[in-house]
Formats: sequence, structure tokens, C-alpha cells
Amino acid sequence: MGLYVAVVLDKWERLEQLRQELASQQPPLGLRAVGADALDPKTLRELNPALDRRDRQRSMARWLLPFGFAAGVMFTFITNLDTFGFAGPIGQPLIGGLLGLGSGWMGSYAAAASVT
Repeated sequence: MGLYVAVVLDKWERLEQLRQELASQQPPLGLRAVGADALDPKTLRELNPALDRRDRQRSMARWLLPFGFAAGVMFTFITNLDTFGFAGPIGQPLIGGLLGLGSGWMGSYAAAASVT
């Protein structure tokens, strides 16, 4: 875990001076300016937890969607329920798989939001 320090400066020239002083340290320290003429706070991972949550959701969806689809198809075959009998012998497991896929997608959002 890194250490972050916030410094509020009144002049842009002071920022450049501080940047040079930090670069001369051993080991060199970095400085990122946030504000009107610099980086947007919404784009910095350290300041915006929604960026990490979005990445977690995408990585969870990568494996939950296929497993959800397979679980939906298997559930349809195992239970022998004719819930979607109108779709026929091929369409019924396909609809079950799509419902499982949707469940996996919703689960990826729930899992990503629950991790802090």
C-alpha cells in the first residue's frame, strides 16, 4: 500500500518547484497535480473507487457469465421442468442458459460492489 500526501498550493510556479525537489530525492518521488489545469480527479484510481469497482465487475463477469449459462442449461436438463415448453427441446435449454447468463451478469455487479 502506497503513501499519498495531499498538498494544496496557491501558485502554479510552486508546483513546478515542488516537482523538481521531489525528483531530486533518493528514491525519486512522483507528483501528480489534480485540479483545473491538471488531471481530473475522476480519472485517478486513488481518488475514485468506482474505477476499481468497474474493473472488478468486468473480471467477475468474464467467468460468471459462461458458468451461469452452463448452470442454466444444466438446470433445465436436470429438473425436466417444462417451463418453456413452447420453445421445444432445443429452445428450452437455450432459454434456461440465457436466464443463467443474466443471473451471472447480475452476480458480477453484486460481487464487485460488495468488495471494498
